[in-house]
Amino acid sequence: MIHTGVERIDGLFGAGIPDGILVDVFGPSGAGKTQLALQAAAHTVSAGGRALFQDTTGEFRPERMLEMVRENGLDPAVLDRVSVSRLTNVAEQTGSVPRAGAGGLSIVVIDNVSDLFSFEYYKEDQFVERSRIFLRYMRALSEFSVGSGTTVLLTNVVRNVNGRQVEHLGRAVDLFAHVKVRLGGEGGRRRCACYSAFAGASFGFEIGPSGIRSADAD
Repeated sequence: MIHTGVERIDGLFGAGIPDGILVDVFGPSGAGKTQLALQAAAHTVSAGGRALFQDTTGEFRPERMLEMVRENGLDPAVLDRVSVSRLTNVAEQTGSVPRAGAGGLSIVVIDNVSDLFSFEYYKEDQFVERSRIFLRYMRALSEFSVGSGTTVLLTNVVRNVNGRQVEHLGRAVDLFAHVKVRLGGEGGRRRCACYSAFAGASFGFEIGPSGIRSADAD
């Protein structure tokens, strides 16, 4: 089991998120996606697991993860079990899918899963090729996750398309994601909607020094 540290998310599946599944955390910029990803990695290693954090944006902040660990009363030494990889192009990203059993990983975080694809395949005549490569990549991630029993947690952005908030390359992600976690909110109120094929929950949340915490019970 993987623990995110958010009771309403972990409790949705009993005692935590099951091993060997793909979790999609998505929402607009600034919604808290990376915060949740850092938090899940921190709680995983604090329970004795090993984490791989793949950063495609160049915005990984080790000091933020250290703050979360200290604020939760955990030993900072657990962060020795976190490996960080900076990915700078699509070729690196698609070639970085771990092999089953490699390193005994408990969780792989990919923050952000679609950013580099948007940067490299931005022309309209490249969209078909982008979709083909992205689908193949998502399939490889799913096969790794299921085959190795390693939880894969993705973050992804939501964009405004014709007046609608749409997850970027969301149709491809939906084919393989077992759990969806949408972060967002309006008027200063943050909301989280977490759902799978079997259960769902919606609740308010806050972001503080210790990470993301539930803020209501509805």
